[in-house]
Amino acid sequence: MPCLIWSLWLAITPLSPGSCDQLSASAFAPLPQQAIPQAEAITLPEIVISDSVRFVKPIEENVPISSGFGLRRHPILGRYIEHKGMDLPVPIGSPVMSVADGTVVERGHDRRAGNFLTVRHNDGWYSRYFHLNTVAVHKGERLTAGETIATSGNSGLTTGPHLHLEIGYRGVPLDPAPLLSGSPLLASRRQPEQSVEAEPVPPRVVMISQGDSGTRITVRFNKQTRTVSPGSKVFGGYRVVKQHNGKYQIISAA
Repeated sequence: MPCLIWSLWLAITPLSPGSCDQLSASAFAPLPQQAIPQAEAITLPEIVISDSVRFVKPIEENVPISSGFGLRRHPILGRYIEHKGMDLPVPIGSPVMSVADGTVVERGHDRRAGNFLTVRHNDGWYSRYFHLNTVAVHKGERLTAGETIATSGNSGLTTGPHLHLEIGYRGVPLDPAPLLSGSPLLASRRQPEQSVEAEPVPPRVVMISQGDSGTRITVRFNKQTRTVSPGSKVFGGYRVVKQHNGKYQIISAA
């Protein structure tokens, strides 16, 4: 019976984030969740956000991502586990900055995450910072984007010094990389063995925003991002149109 209970616990309990692969056989209490806005009915990736939220990179160094967002095979359990953020390998003591304006809603220590912070941003957005060495801000403190809030460390369950960063919307963890696009720290951690000519990638809608000026459509094309109104031309030869099902599509304007 104890083995059955332990197996069920593993199936439903989230494992440690970041490069946190040194798990012990004991059960860990879940991280505090009460300060994070809870999920509503959201259709990803078309998330309605506010134009007021703009993200900046959390560290000064330009480093590759050591472990990205999404499913990865756990080296101990041998099964795929959801990684809810991304890992940035930086030395202990490196400055960690808030990725957007916001308010500190959690500051604490967890056996898995080590010293951590949670920051609530506008319109249901939040960010979390794990494995910190020192923390320079307090709960309830107002922050500005790019403000130093902590130093990176190796606290909690890790395989080495790094910052684990999570960004989410109303309780739903999202890949931080597209939100921080344009930052050199997002270079791929794997370099191609030989040069291969990439196939052209058409423009795509990455976000739908609601601001004072109405609906705004953010389009990404050839590593560039533009935000326009529905029906507008974008990147010269394309136009944003609304389909009958309510979704937006990029078509040729020729």
